[in-house]
Amino acid sequence: MRKIIAVVFAGIILAMALRHCGTPVAVVSELGEGSSISVHETRSSSSGFAEAFEPRAETGTNTSRSAVTFSEASSALETLDENFFANLRDNPRCADCDQIFAKIREKFITTTDPVQLKRLALAMAQSERPELVLDLIERFRMSENQPSVRAELIVALELVTGGAEVSRVLAPLAVPNENEDLRDAAVTGLTGLSDLVAVEALVRYARALGDGKGGYHQAMGLGESSVDDDVVPFVQSIAADGSAESPLAIRALFNSGLEPTKRAVEVLLANGNEAEQRRLLNGAESHVLLEPMTLEYLRTLLSTSDKLSPTVREFFNEVLARDPSGEYG
Repeated sequence: MRKIIAVVFAGIILAMALRHCGTPVAVVSELGEGSSISVHETRSSSSGFAEAFEPRAETGTNTSRSAVTFSEASSALETLDENFFANLRDNPRCADCDQIFAKIREKFITTTDPVQLKRLALAMAQSERPELVLDLIERFRMSENQPSVRAELIVALELVTGGAEVSRVLAPLAVPNENEDLRDAAVTGLTGLSDLVAVEALVRYARALGDGKGGYHQAMGLGESSVDDDVVPFVQSIAADGSAESPLAIRALFNSGLEPTKRAVEVLLANGNEAEQRRLLNGAESHVLLEPMTLEYLRTLLSTSDKLSPTVREFFNEVLARDPSGEYG
């Protein structure tokens, strides 16, 4: 299981959820004493809506949905109109979105209706607005005697999307002495993010637990994450440092595609100790993405490299045997 699996699970609920757009918050997170964390820009999506939406430049269009405007927000929030929320999810930076999310927040603060709370909480979690994620956390803390409310807030927090600004909100919660439900939701949310702030927080959490799992047995944490390209060198350094977190870092590299997989192989080839190689690779075969380019890379190494130990060769063959097409196995 990895981030991709978490997203598949989340997809059951995402039809009612929204992506979010980040703004800075004054939360400082550090990997260690005196070690600052850089900001990584949030990933984004585009829906190409006309007029009311100002689409982002990165991805394609969705012409099957109509634009929504602030004038529609009041009635849509009363009826929980699915198309309205779907449009907003696809482009949380629409022209009217600041007003719309202010309306959502106003409604969220006052509502006690469970269905409405669920939809609004998901909207806020996927608004890419860290201040709205903070609102979810604050309401959780204020709802000690409302387990059903807390349950909906936890689901929403697990499904956050965004970048470093959102990660900075969640990172302080990823500590062993935090409320268990809130901590696990924060770690799950951070697992679904891929920026440096999120990944460093997951490393800190794994080190604080000190069990070499870092939440992996709960399908969360560093070993279930995938990382942005600019975070790969940091994760590679953890994979190579011989720590209890190194196997988790190897899995994170495998989770992240071809180039990070090459960095994981670099770590393995640089370490001639087969016992250490076995430790790093134990249970990692299911994390290598079964994509043609990655599988071809492994097959080529098997046929051309004389630097592979029996342990690494066996691991590569196990991965290739998992290819559902049978072409590489």
